[in-house]
Amino acid sequence: MHRSSISRLVIATTFIAYVIGILAAVGHHLFYRSLAGTQAPDPNDRYKIIYKSYVSKQEVNIIGGTALAFLVKSALGTAISMAYVQLFWKTLMQSTHRTTLSMVDTTFSVLTSILSLSKVWTWWRYPQLFGIAAIAALLPLASIVTPATLTIVQKQITPPQTAPSQVPNVGFASLNYVDYMTPPPSAEVPAVYFYTGPSKAAFDIVQAVAAQGSVAAITPPAINTSWTVGFNGPALTCSDVPEQQSMAMKLNILNATSNITALQTCLSYGFLAWTAIGTGPDDLSTVPFYSTDNITYTLSTSGSNPISFNIPAILYMAALPSAIEVVEDQAGARTKFCNVSSIMGSQSQLDVLGENSTFIQCELVNASYSVSFDYRNGGQAVEVNTSIISANQSLFPISSVFGPSLTGWDGITPVDTSDGVPAPYVDATILETLSYQAIMQSFLTQILGSVSLRDLGAVDYLDTAIINTALMQAPELNFLTQPVVPPGMDSWGNEQYNTLQGAVAASNKTILNSLVNNMTVPYNTSLATMTEELFKNIVVSMMSAPELQPNYSSPFAPEKVVVTTYAAQNYYIYNAYRLWIAYGLAIAFTTFAVGTGILAIFENEGTYTHDFSTVLRIMHSGKLTVDLDDKNTDARGPLSDKLASAVVTLDKPDGMGTRARATAQAKDGSTIELLDYPHDNEGL
Repeated sequence: MHRSSISRLVIATTFIAYVIGILAAVGHHLFYRSLAGTQAPDPNDRYKIIYKSYVSKQEVNIIGGTALAFLVKSALGTAISMAYVQLFWKTLMQSTHRTTLSMVDTTFSVLTSILSLSKVWTWWRYPQLFGIAAIAALLPLASIVTPATLTIVQKQITPPQTAPSQVPNVGFASLNYVDYMTPPPSAEVPAVYFYTGPSKAAFDIVQAVAAQGSVAAITPPAINTSWTVGFNGPALTCSDVPEQQSMAMKLNILNATSNITALQTCLSYGFLAWTAIGTGPDDLSTVPFYSTDNITYTLSTSGSNPISFNIPAILYMAALPSAIEVVEDQAGARTKFCNVSSIMGSQSQLDVLGENSTFIQCELVNASYSVSFDYRNGGQAVEVNTSIISANQSLFPISSVFGPSLTGWDGITPVDTSDGVPAPYVDATILETLSYQAIMQSFLTQILGSVSLRDLGAVDYLDTAIINTALMQAPELNFLTQPVVPPGMDSWGNEQYNTLQGAVAASNKTILNSLVNNMTVPYNTSLATMTEELFKNIVVSMMSAPELQPNYSSPFAPEKVVVTTYAAQNYYIYNAYRLWIAYGLAIAFTTFAVGTGILAIFENEGTYTHDFSTVLRIMHSGKLTVDLDDKNTDARGPLSDKLASAVVTLDKPDGMGTRARATAQAKDGSTIELLDYPHDNEGL
């Protein structure tokens, strides 16, 4: 071997590139490890580069990691390429089988065109070359994987921060919940102001929550916070009506419908909701209907104002599914209540009213609330716990209060003239009672009324808004959501379906049946429990209205509560294992390629480069022994078939100054002899 043919520069460059690649990989690891566990920079924390051009610190970190990955890929790629060149010329010089010019093109160009790897009919002859070429082609994958080993995650700061703060609250000791209270035209001292109903804000909240069933969205003081607030507020306690009292209610319903004897006007009630009426605790009527002449009966809903003053605020509800169940007889479709005399034998209308019926009563009481709020990532979680302050003590709505007058009396007190003019002061209990009854009145407007069937079950009367509330999910009221399927009679005595949905459900045509969803959602919560929970959700939802927030300058305003804030920060997380899997494979395969290249240098007794001069000196186009037309020798076009199939042979140099001979043999047997030339005494 002639050492002068071995270029120290080639070997040094190969090893330097190899070492730089390893050091860059180690540097990449150390850089990411230094960032791991640290707080990621704020996106607004930036460096100014030039006029109105900035780069954030986060971008600098990304650029740094990507640059190191690129350096690893470039350095190791350079070492692999130089090793491949040595192996390429060694393989070409020592090839013992037929090597065509097309094969030489494929193996020579693979470092610049990965598409050359697709020519498998060439590479199976040169497995060593293919291995090194595949390593060079797949090396960039490491530079794709490794930058992704540094990621950003959000971690909660521990311990959470706590501080007293004003939060959404109720503030019932105010006039926010009632409509404008007006005095009569008089010069009384103090003036008397009369309750006129709930404020629009309170009524709107009740209507919305009654429909959706859950607590309304309440804006927290900050994102990712939690707190617990306590206050006294109104609540409903619901229970079954005692048997003796429910019997009186059923008899009252029977009396109210008994005066309607004509078959065409028979009336059957399926649902009733009413309030107690009377002039005082000793004059209290709890039955659904009242009458002054025992002929005309009116449902006890207190007219336009469902609140009765000076008596307990009690809501009653009756669900009577059997009474409006539609059955068939000779006369057509009728309710069981109206048809009992002809098809039910000894069963009376009173029995039908009691069949599968539910009678409940809900009293308005004062309760202690403890409400826990938890807001995480935009979600709202509310837990409501209540305890009754005074059991079996219903609240008594009030009709009027003493208030400020032009003569200078300044206060809000109960109306009580037994001791003359009271001393002026503000009675918080009176304000709370007004707020409670305003919420109760708004709630009653969503419940009170009736559902009935009249005229052979042909007409469905809905005189209540309960069908628009979440209480329709209670199992006791589920029957109200079902269409009346059997046909009724029109005003001319002709049979017809009551509703389009009923007609479709009764059809035997599949295409019609598919238009109605007959699935029912099972709910196991009783009507009494659902009513209590819905009212609690309404009370808590009052916090969602800005108009109902307490004025914190008031002496009755709630105190601040401790708010826990769950702050989070962005931190770097580094997966060193994944980085070293990628870089370890890249370095291992590069080591194999470089070792193979070094062995090729010793077998070649010299070094080669990928320069054009190297190709020119080895494949010097000298004098040809065959004539080729211009088309075949024009290098600007694709390689002709004649030259592509030509066999290429090269003589291996046996020492410094020896001469190489190259011939190209075409398919027709002609030989192209390339001009001999002496090698330089200098290494490449």
